[in-house]
Amino acid sequence: MSTFRKASTLQEVAGETEVQPLKQGDVRYVDLSAGRDTRDLSRLRLKLEDCVKRGDFAKIAFTGHRGCGKSTELYRMEHALAQEFYSVHLFVDDSLLHAMEYPDLFLWIVESVAKRFYEASIPVDDSVIDRVRAWFEQKVQITDDVSKAEMKLEAGVESKAGLFGLLSLTAKLKSSFMGSTERRTEIRRSLKNYANDLIDRMNELFDAARAGLKSVGKPVELLLVIDNLDRLLPQVGRELFLENGELLKRPKVHLIYTVPLPMILAPSSINNTFDTFTLPMVKLQYPDGRRFDKGRDVLKKLLSARLELDSIFKSPAVITELIRMSGGSVRDLMRLLSYAQTDARVDYKAMIDLPSVRSAVKKTRIDYERMLFPVEVYFPMLCRVHQTKQDPMRPGEKIDRTSVQSAREFFSDLLFNGSVLEYNGEKCWYDVHPIVQLIDAFQETLKKLSNDAAETAEDPQSAAG
Repeated sequence: MSTFRKASTLQEVAGETEVQPLKQGDVRYVDLSAGRDTRDLSRLRLKLEDCVKRGDFAKIAFTGHRGCGKSTELYRMEHALAQEFYSVHLFVDDSLLHAMEYPDLFLWIVESVAKRFYEASIPVDDSVIDRVRAWFEQKVQITDDVSKAEMKLEAGVESKAGLFGLLSLTAKLKSSFMGSTERRTEIRRSLKNYANDLIDRMNELFDAARAGLKSVGKPVELLLVIDNLDRLLPQVGRELFLENGELLKRPKVHLIYTVPLPMILAPSSINNTFDTFTLPMVKLQYPDGRRFDKGRDVLKKLLSARLELDSIFKSPAVITELIRMSGGSVRDLMRLLSYAQTDARVDYKAMIDLPSVRSAVKKTRIDYERMLFPVEVYFPMLCRVHQTKQDPMRPGEKIDRTSVQSAREFFSDLLFNGSVLEYNGEKCWYDVHPIVQLIDAFQETLKKLSNDAAETAEDPQSAAG
């Protein structure tokens, strides 16, 4: 990014509102840790280093809202640890995020490791690779004879092709997997039937990979970063990480999984299975409403790293309002910026002013309104979270397994869609996104809850009855 030039016109701003992971050396990077008010990133790094010293393999779940910067921070950490770890950073295909199971993930891991070593020309024992490839050919039963023949042809069964042969086979498996629901079911069933063998073959591959790294003078600690799993739907994430978490820990390699934020909720917390670290939102205020200026300052620096602020914004107050309405969400800050520059250009303005920001807020509010339906379900919970900064359960509400499970699932939905944001500091706490607080249904529900609480305080006997 050495040739990067800050956006100085609204048209150029449009190209700077994409939320993409920033690689090491990108001049747009800004350290947001002071605004997050947490040191979990430093703790995560120490955990990896401690595992190496003990001869253990780290099994880490890294949580946080989508778009909060997890991938960017992981890239930077991998670079900082490059003398100790050889990392493979894997992004799972978006098409799997609605129905991922552990065989899918393991297949993607095998393919990604083989691809990285093949492209980097790192030697891996051909005899090991051939055993791994032969195992997949034998165990993955695909009923379509043509597909089986194509698999063998593309894998180069007749030639001892090593990594290239394994890559050809996994590519064909992935193609079959993605192209047909029926074949996807067959492949999953076959791999589940031999789950222990599958993990053993993966570990053979990792052992051979470490030997290959050693032979070329690279770090032998292999670190796999499995990214974008934070996009998994809550129910998919629960099945993958809570029901099959022990299987996900068994590969003999250092693993970091980015997991959906709702996975940290009790009682089936992912903390019981993995070492868990969280990247919270940038905090703009304390739970009691006092300003937290460090958070506002780092987000202004983030904008300044991409934009010529004096050329883009009509006044400092415009920047302040944009940041305030983002709630500390980098993703929503960029979304608001994108909407605001578009509205300003539609109105033939050369700069973003307060009306442009208010129009962007309105559009974002409508986006949230469409997600939070029906209002009778979501808004009472949203208001209680806003009031307590913690517990979404209604005071005096009947507590049983069904009601607790229902509350947890709804709260998971709110975390997943970003209408509730997690913050840190002296404690973990939550609040409703500032834009969601502008929705009429939120204001009406909050007023009703406040009136009900006032009536209860005036008539305690009624509450007891």
